[in-house]
Amino acid sequence: MPQLALDFAKKIDEGDLLIISLAEKNGVYSTAFKNIYNWISVIPGRKAFGDKHAFVLATLPERRDGAGPWQNRYSKPGITAQWNSH
Repeated sequence: MPQLALDFAKKIDEGDLLIISLAEKNGVYSTAFKNIYNWISVIPGRKAFGDKHAFVLATLPERRDGAGPWQNRYSKPGITAQWNSH
């Protein structure tokens, strides 16, 4: 397990709330977010974001206006995802 992943998980645990801003490209979030999410989600005995509330933002100046990351990852039972297209 990379030490950077463990350090990042510790920072999540120390916070009260997660604010995540996703840059969308071709309907998905960046590989940097995917990589850190994958690493922290495989730490034994851990939920990726623990029990923290998360405020997640996504944007893209195209037709879908950032809806891709929401639909691809966060539209699951128990997770409320909303987006506003302007």
